[in-house]
Amino acid sequence: MNEEQENRKNTIGTEGLAERLPELTEEELEDATKQRSVAWVWGLIGHYRPGDIHDCDSGVSLQVVSIATIRCVRVYDHPGPFWNLSMMRATCEVAGICLELGPYTVVTPLPEKVGAALPPIDQVSEQECREGNQSASADEAVVEDNGYNFGMEVV
Repeated sequence: MNEEQENRKNTIGTEGLAERLPELTEEELEDATKQRSVAWVWGLIGHYRPGDIHDCDSGVSLQVVSIATIRCVRVYDHPGPFWNLSMMRATCEVAGICLELGPYTVVTPLPEKVGAALPPIDQVSEQECREGNQSASADEAVVEDNGYNFGMEVV
C-alpha cells in the first residue's frame, strides 16, 4: 500500500469514530465526570487560542475551535488512546463542551518506537488498556526514547 492509500485509509470512515470508542464502566464514567476532569477540559480551552493544538499525553491531539468547542484532530490506532478519547468525550458532555469527532480526526498508526513498547492491538483487552493508561502514556515513551516529541504544543 503506498503512502497516499494509507493516508486515505486513515481518514475514510472516521465518521464512525464515535462508534469505535469503548463504552465506559460506571466507575470510569464517574471519574470522567468529576470536578477535576471538568476543570481540566475548561483549563485546556482557557489556555489555548482558537486554532491551537494540544497534544495530550494519552495519544490524542485536540484543537481548540472556540470557547465551547474542541475537536479531536488525531488519535493513535490503539485501544489505549481510544479509551482516553472516550473518557474525554464523557468529560466534555458534562462540562457542556462540544467535542467534535469524525471527519476532522485522523486515526494515526503508532510510531514504531511507541508501538514496540505496547502489545499488538489484537492482544489487548479493554481491562489491560485501562490499567496501562493509568501508569504511562504513549507520547511519554517517545520523548524519553529520543528526546523529540512527535506532537506540537503551543505555549
